[in-house]
Amino acid sequence: MFKTVLVGVVIAASAAASFADPVNPDERKCPTEVRGVRITSMALRDGVAFMFTVAKPNQLRGLRSLLREAATIVEHESKLASLHPDPDVMPASNGDGSIPALDITVPNTPKGAMVSVRPEEASRIALIQQNARNFELFWSTHTCVDTPKMAARS
Repeated sequence: MFKTVLVGVVIAASAAASFADPVNPDERKCPTEVRGVRITSMALRDGVAFMFTVAKPNQLRGLRSLLREAATIVEHESKLASLHPDPDVMPASNGDGSIPALDITVPNTPKGAMVSVRPEEASRIALIQQNARNFELFWSTHTCVDTPKMAARS
């Protein structure tokens, strides 16, 4: 669930910004801000960090903005779900395999940004770390990662 939420928010937020671009329909599948971006994860004592590294310097501003927007949405939704465990109020409630209440920060790095994700409950750290590894693997095969076909269109 965490992987789905994170990638969905990153891609959807970016695609929304470029949705009206009829000249380049690939923007909807892989927006410029995330095209070719490399993601690595590392376990922290109290959570996980994702390192987002841009393929091109002109992506920095857009990627950082996108990641901060996504972090705000994911953090808000995770806390709302933990406050309202009733599936009729918030279907992705905590305790059913969904993401727990999270604290997320997004400081800049020289070539991108680092997204630190820390669950409010220490008992959920291992789950977040496993989901981070899964997300990193998922992203490495995502269509937004440079492939010869995507690189030719950039």
